Amino acid sequence: YLREEIDEYFLTLNAIITDILQDINCISEHLTFVKEGKLHPGITPINEIVTSLKEAQLHLPQGPHFSFRTLESNWLEIEKCITVSTYYDEPNIHTILKFPLIFHPKYDILKVIPLPTLDHDNVLTLTEIDQTI
Repeated sequence: YLREEIDEYFLTLNAIITDILQDINCISEHLTFVKEGKLHPGITPINEIVTSLKEAQLHLPQGPHFSFRTLESNWLEIEKCITVSTYYDEPNIHTILKFPLIFHPKYDILKVIPLPTLDHDNVLTLTEIDQTI
């Protein structure tokens, strides 16, 4: 009877240790990827990130937008734009994802000034403007 209990405890301890080692391995791999500025493909919740981006997009003021389409099928393009960093706040490791926004400012053209451009063989050309603003 005692031998069976001891075996059961060892099986439980072995399962716990295996889970802890798996967690340590996942954390180590995640931090290694983040150090290189990338996300670990096996543990990155792509669908949650895309859902959060869509939600954030709804709350953006008129004008700024992401430089990519917020679709899961577009993940490789999205991932290229992400800046990844982490910090440790005992007992948690926080991963921060930053996504660039694009603004297309509107300008009023006051006066057009033609500038010389290099054409070929060190010859500069100047474009004449025949319409005034």
